[in-house]
Amino acid sequence: MHCLLHFADSEVGRLWRDGDDLVLAFAAAQVSLTAPDGSDTADTGYVRGLVLRLQRADAASRAALPGDAIGRLAWGRLTLAGRACPTLAVPQQLHGPLRLVLDFANGTPWSADAQGLLASFSGDPDFRTALAC
Repeated sequence: MHCLLHFADSEVGRLWRDGDDLVLAFAAAQVSLTAPDGSDTADTGYVRGLVLRLQRADAASRAALPGDAIGRLAWGRLTLAGRACPTLAVPQQLHGPLRLVLDFANGTPWSADAQGLLASFSGDPDFRTALAC
């Protein structure tokens, strides 16, 4: 499955340290399905099991894990090579200095700097079409 992750309205289920990495697991991630060539489709909805692994996160980012960094996201963006992206293609591996900035709906801001990012699924994504009109 190929998709674009939309940070806003996605729901973070867990955020933890794994060695030098930070791992962000979504309970439900808002996505738009894409064709394997990256072209957009009209299908939008939610998936489970989407995981972002921020590789070689800096020490300050690893130390600053707020306990209330869980739940629905109001906003987010990934900046890589000076380019800010409000969406992220999944699956993919990014290399180079990057920054992930998230604002949770509960008012908690969170950001992390890392040297790479792996965006993948843990298990079956179980895509569900959004029913909002």
